Amino acid sequence: MIEPTSGVRYLLCRPQGGLNDTLVQLELCRRHAARFGRTLIVDLTQSGLRAHFDDVFIPRPNFGAPVIAHGPEIARELDQCASVRPALLAGRISTFVSDWDPGADSYVERESRQPIGFDPECDHPETLLVHDQCGGGRRGFRILDRLMLAPELANTVAARLIPLGADYDAIHVRHTDMSTDYERLFQRCRGLFAGRPLLVCSDSTTVKACAREVFEGSAILSAADIPDVAGRPLHITELTDPRKTTIDLFCDLIAIARSRTFVFTAVMGKAGARPRFSGYSVLAELLHQNPSTIRGLFGAADPDLSAALFKSRSRRFAVPSLGRFLARLDQWRWNLPARHHAARLRFKTRIDVLRSR
Repeated sequence: MIEPTSGVRYLLCRPQGGLNDTLVQLELCRRHAARFGRTLIVDLTQSGLRAHFDDVFIPRPNFGAPVIAHGPEIARELDQCASVRPALLAGRISTFVSDWDPGADSYVERESRQPIGFDPECDHPETLLVHDQCGGGRRGFRILDRLMLAPELANTVAARLIPLGADYDAIHVRHTDMSTDYERLFQRCRGLFAGRPLLVCSDSTTVKACAREVFEGSAILSAADIPDVAGRPLHITELTDPRKTTIDLFCDLIAIARSRTFVFTAVMGKAGARPRFSGYSVLAELLHQNPSTIRGLFGAADPDLSAALFKSRSRRFAVPSLGRFLARLDQWRWNLPARHHAARLRFKTRIDVLRSR
């Protein structure tokens, strides 16, 4: 029950964008709510997850702020709040519509074209703050240490990942709204993945079909069954069921993070521009570097499934062939921007851990 006149202050977080953007915006709002004593209300229906918060996540004790899952009844109660930032949303929380404005580089309220947000670095007097935005980065990883997957989702993901085992490599290719020269990437990786079980994660069925041809000597694995989405990113397509998409996103993400060797590369941009990386690839790389975070996500899973998923890996590794060893070294030449980015992520994450102690 929301009581806008009770003295409790609220922050409505309505993330837009894909999975990493959703987590980044959620962490931004969580930090503000924890810092300034607000109750966080989370609406994931506009995000790529298109789901009810309680169906995806459970806050852990260290979340830092009270959390309420948004719904139609909550929205109607928030309509009674007169003190709102942005003020034009007062009385319209249940009905306002947001649109992406390329000129403003943000989501705006459809009628007024005013951005829907607030300065997260300072406190505000209004009873209700509304944040309806997208935007990526590495901040999305941080909130995963404060969340668990909801039991049903955790069990479904675990059951799908257990058959993969623990000894495989992974490659991620974004090829819908962001494009990748995947044919060149696959050719570069042939020596690295030769004879190895290979998990191919992509939002493109064309990419997966190409991988089966190029890596014909490898067992091609898959953790998600993503259909042909006609070149549209998963977080905005209407060709998939929202619940199925959520399961597939987390299956691929966690399967990548549990792989022995993970390769991603920059997506294509304008000539001369700095290399860009899919936020999903960055999130997967951060999880790959931090296996304890993965285990924490399954804190609400069935204990038997969790035990089967995280059973001890063998510490005995076969000595890599000379060809595979040289291929791993060669990746620092042809895939330097991605390897350098991964090294930077590792360094910055360690600094964050030291600062938090």
